[in-house]
Amino acid sequence: AAEHLPNARHIPIDELSGRVEEVSQLVGGDKRAPIVVYCASGRRAAKAQQLLSDAGFQQVVNGGGLDDVR
Repeated sequence: AAEHLPNARHIPIDELSGRVEEVSQLVGGDKRAPIVVYCASGRRAAKAQQLLSDAGFQQVVNGGGLDDVR
């Protein structure tokens, strides 16, 4: 059972490209809204940050690993 922060949305990195619209809905369509991505160690979060930035989201922050964002 993976841990997540309260109110976090779990989107596996291999599903993220197909769920970008869901991310957009989560921020109310505002691609300037801040988004913090994290994972167990930070490596997948870096990939997620790049993917979302490439999709036009302007304030995507790599929070690193779960222990880093607690």
